[in-house]
Amino acid sequence: MAWSLALVAALAAAVAASIAIGSREVSPAEIMAALGGSTDGLGTAAVAKRVARTVLAVLVGASLGLAGGVMQGVTRNPLADPGILGVNMGASLAVVTGIAWFGLWTYTAFIWTAIIGAAVTAVFVYVVGSL
Repeated sequence: MAWSLALVAALAAAVAASIAIGSREVSPAEIMAALGGSTDGLGTAAVAKRVARTVLAVLVGASLGLAGGVMQGVTRNPLADPGILGVNMGASLAVVTGIAWFGLWTYTAFIWTAIIGAAVTAVFVYVVGSL
């Protein structure tokens, strides 16, 4: 329980630092005004942008942690990660194949091709591993 509270406190400190520290110095009054919804000044506008960036960073970190936990749970391997299981290489192979053979050149095509390649590789590794 103490570790959980310490981790939550560390996350809160990191969030506060992410909002307060940047290329432009902001005062605590500007932070409170921005958190209240005001974007009148340059400082409050900067804080409003930092809040969105910070929330997105926390959500992405939580999603990656959840995905890693699920991968370790499904494979029943505490060392499982996308690099060891070959999911990264499957995504890379799909993108390179798409570029070389199908002429893909947009970022959206790269992303969807990588997702499909990673999914196919993960299913293949799971099927082979469960034999």
